[in-house]
Amino acid sequence: MRKTIPMILVLVLAATMIGCSTIVSGARQEVTFTTSPDGATVSIYEEYGSYPIYTGQTPTQVKLHRGGGMYNRTAYRVVYEMDGYEPMTFMIESSLNGGWYIAGNFFMPGGLIGLLIVDPATGAMWKFDKQYHYVMTETEAEADGVLAINLVGDVPEDVMSEAVRIN
Repeated sequence: MRKTIPMILVLVLAATMIGCSTIVSGARQEVTFTTSPDGATVSIYEEYGSYPIYTGQTPTQVKLHRGGGMYNRTAYRVVYEMDGYEPMTFMIESSLNGGWYIAGNFFMPGGLIGLLIVDPATGAMWKFDKQYHYVMTETEAEADGVLAINLVGDVPEDVMSEAVRIN
């Protein structure tokens, strides 16, 4: 009996020192990056970083930190690149993980500590979208120095009226 009481106290104390989002979702989240067509290079940078924290080929999954410090969401700059296609750069930013963060801590013993301290400190109060997909746009051929051959029937009439016949 004497050993049981300290064990129960340790368990109760541990239960009051955890946050629901930290237990359920953790400090990092697996995010999927895809493109159409597959095979684009995806580089992920911290919001203001100059070196990628991850570089790979689509489709790929990357575990990203949800939070950027106490009560701070985090953001990443994502760059998709592929030969023959326009590069695409966009930002992703975590948003409040409302379901687990608020409702979960409401029902947990010691949830106030999880709500105000544990989940904000670990970043588990934030979440990303599960997938980021981009349809790559083919690059347009540059007109300078390019010889274009068209059938006469394909040339618009207003342009044809200015055409000069070469014998």
